[in-house]
Parts: sequence; C-alpha cells; structure tokens
Amino acid sequence: EDGIRDVERSRGLGDVYKRQRERFEELKGLSQPEKLLENVYPRFLPSYLYLRKLLVAKVLAEVVKAGLCPSISFLSSGHDSLARDLALEFDGVVPLYVALKLAHEDASLSVSEGEGRRFLAKMLQDRLEEKVASRAGREASVSTWISVQVKSFARALRSRVVGYKPFTWRA
Repeated sequence: EDGIRDVERSRGLGDVYKRQRERFEELKGLSQPEKLLENVYPRFLPSYLYLRKLLVAKVLAEVVKAGLCPSISFLSSGHDSLARDLALEFDGVVPLYVALKLAHEDASLSVSEGEGRRFLAKMLQDRLEEKVASRAGREASVSTWISVQVKSFARALRSRVVGYKPFTWRA
C-alpha cells in the first residue's frame, strides 16, 4: 500500500550506478550544445564553454556539500567528473540559454578578457536566480533546482529503493 514493499529489491550500489548510467546516456544523447553553437553560432562557442565551466563549479560546490565524492562518474573522468555529469541536466537551462541570448542580442565580447568574463559570470548568476518550472509544474530558482537535484542524486546513491530522475524543465 505504501509503495515501498512493492518495489523490487535492489542488489546495491551497482544497480544504482547501472540504472543511472542508462539515464545519463539518454541525457547525453539529447544534449549536444557544442555542435549547435559550432554550426549555427560559432563565435559564441567560447562563451558557452566558459559558462559551462562556471556551471560545473556551482554543481561541484553542491556535490561537496551533499557529501558525495566528486570523482565518481558515469560519463566523464577527472576530479570533478560527477559535477560535469550532473551539470548536463542544466545545459539548456543555463549556459546554452545564456549563450543563445547573447547570440540573439548579437553581443560581442571576448572570453579571454577580464571584462568579458565578469559580464558572463553576471549573466550566469542572473540566470541562476531566475525561476523556472519543472515538467511537473513546480517553480524554483535554477540554483535551487541544482541543489535539489544533487541532493536527490545523493539519496538515490545511498538508498536501495529511491530512484533518480534527471531534471527536465518547461520552456
């Protein structure tokens, strides 16, 4: 009746990793913003890549706060691989959104200059504070959704029953 007893027993973290890898593979296939920018707006690719680094840093801070090992991963490798994997969920909501906004406004800035980087960081921070709705219709700031997703992922890794669903948003 409570739904817990009906769930098939997990065989441990190996099952969680396997299920999450399958979900992230689906997500990875859907998220290829570099190709979009390279083909349609090539001059905004450096801005996107810089914004993505800033987003990964934000996710990494949440990963550490949640007590997870940042180097466990499904798709990436390296010291921040988990943050890079989880940041994929927010590519369209944050760095790609900001880069496309710049393209739409026909803004020209250099990522190699301090002023250009500060401008991008400010745009990213503004976007993180904006409210977006999940597919379920709940609204929260992008920053809050990142925190919620990392905590949800941590619960999925620590629990044998709870599953993890990547974040999807309504445009």
